[in-house]
Order: sequence, then structure tokens, then C-alpha cells
Amino acid sequence: MHPWIGGPIVQVDPLHLYASNPAYTKQPSRIVSWYNLAASAAVPALTVSSVRCGRAGDTLDSRHCDRKYIMSFEFDGDKYSKASSHQKEWGERLIAELDLDGSERILDLGCGDGALSAHLAAMVPRGEVLGVDASTGMLDVAKRIERPNLRFELLDINALAFDGEFDVVFSNATLHWIKDHKRLLASVQRALRGGGRIRFNFAADGNCSHFFVVIREAMVQDEFAVHFAGFEWPWYMPAVDEYRALAESSGLRALKVWGENGDRRFTDEDAIIRWIDQPSLVPFLAHVSAPDRAAFRSFVVRRMIEETRQDDGSCFETFRRVNVSAAK
Repeated sequence: MHPWIGGPIVQVDPLHLYASNPAYTKQPSRIVSWYNLAASAAVPALTVSSVRCGRAGDTLDSRHCDRKYIMSFEFDGDKYSKASSHQKEWGERLIAELDLDGSERILDLGCGDGALSAHLAAMVPRGEVLGVDASTGMLDVAKRIERPNLRFELLDINALAFDGEFDVVFSNATLHWIKDHKRLLASVQRALRGGGRIRFNFAADGNCSHFFVVIREAMVQDEFAVHFAGFEWPWYMPAVDEYRALAESSGLRALKVWGENGDRRFTDEDAIIRWIDQPSLVPFLAHVSAPDRAAFRSFVVRRMIEETRQDDGSCFETFRRVNVSAAK
């Protein structure tokens, strides 16, 4: 057993690993698991800023997390709230489909700023909603709206270990950040009570086509390419048929998987820039050293405006979705 288990949770900031630790002076950090870090005696103490599996300073709770502890990216919850109107529109439609009786216990995976969790809590006055997210910045905002039947925890979706505790597991615009969906679906099924159900919406193949062209162009520019040696693409965005085949092997009942076109016109350049900053650029800026970060962002913003701006001043981006509905 690693000494961190049962001890204080450490927090790791991928933006500062290379800046504050000699072992990382040659390249920015990558997403790795703590057991790999722990295996190297050369790895120094890590800078505190972002944690998964519990609250900062808490003791790791093995009821809710397994021991594969994976670093997350950090987000600005206030900025995300201002940039996420389209995500919230999708989430409101999902909530309207749930047909709740008011007594359910609901798990919201990737709750972000907590707005949709709060809507769910209002619909289950005799129940409870637990919103989980791996970003302290998101939860700093979400915790402002906690109430008796609504609470939030810092938790890694990759490490869920709930057992028969929820009537509904809900997730909106989050699960494309999770790479291993076979593991995810098994964990979600285990978290559900008998007869419980899931409702997910997340990014599919074809999502953010303009942003992906631009960000890949930026990553190979001479002045930025050095920062992306060994970079791991941060998202899983499957084709609908691919995901249906995966989900069918999960053992979930009454399974439905379907696609959705959520393409969007942002009202103006400022609106799409807010979305570029939070959350789209976050995993890429985490790999760019501080002196080059502003130039990298400026390149991406300029090219995105060029690629997406319409004659009426709006900016168009593709948003393609996977929808999942199932029961235990």
C-alpha cells in the first residue's frame, strides 16, 4: 500500500509541476497516475493546486475512490459559468426527461459550477443530489449554492466506488473527458440501486471540428511544438455506433444510445472566446510554459475567429453529442 492511502490527500497542479520541481524543468507535466509518480524516487514533492478523490486536506475515502489516483486539469468556475450557456441548455433538456417523483437520490457526474445539480435538487425535495467534479475551481463556485439536499464533493470520475447508493446517475457535457468508458459504465452500474437509471450526454465524433483544426495547427507551430512532445489528446469522442456497441456489453438494461446535432452560433467573438478559454484551451495551456502561454492563446483565438466568424458577426462551431439512457 502506498503511504498516501489513509493519509492527507496531496494536490497536483499540472501547470506548475515543471516550473517548481527540478525533475520537470525540461518539459511540462503529463497526465499520469500517482502510482507511477510514486515509483520514481527522482520525483520531488508536488505543488498543491488540484486534487481528485476527496477534499483537500481530507483523508482518502476508500468507499468512494479506488487507488488509481489520476491528476485532473484545473478550471475557473466563474469563467465557466459565463461561457457554458449551451452546455446548460443541453442539461436542462436532459433533466426535463427524467420524470422524477421527488424522492430520488441523484449522482451528478462532472457537476461543474453546480447549476444543473441545483435544478435537480429542486426537483427532489424529499431526495438528495450529490454533485462531483475533479476541479477545485468548479467546486469553489458550486459550494456557494449548497443546501440540505444538495452537496458537492471533489471526486475523480475515473475512481468511482459507490455501491448501490443512487436512483439516478446523471451527466451532462462531461464524460468525453473520461477515456475508459468500459470501466465507467461498470462503476456507474455498481453505484445504482436496483432499478436505478442513467442519463448521459457528452461529445461525439465530429464535435468542435473548427477548434480541433486550429488547436492541431497551433501545436505544430515552430514556437510551440516543443511543448507538445508526447502530448496525450485529452478527450474521448466516439462515433455513436461505436459507443452503442461498447454500452451493449455493459449489462445495463433498456439501453438507448443515439446521436444529436448541437451545432451552435455564438452571438459574437467575445462569446466564442469565453468558450475557448474555459474549458477548451485548458488542457493545452497546461503543456505550454509560462513565457509562451499568452502567444499560444492569441494564436488560437485569432485563428478560431478566422475559421468560425459568419457574415452576421456570429461564430459557428460544430457540437455533436452522444446520448445514453439505461437502467440497472
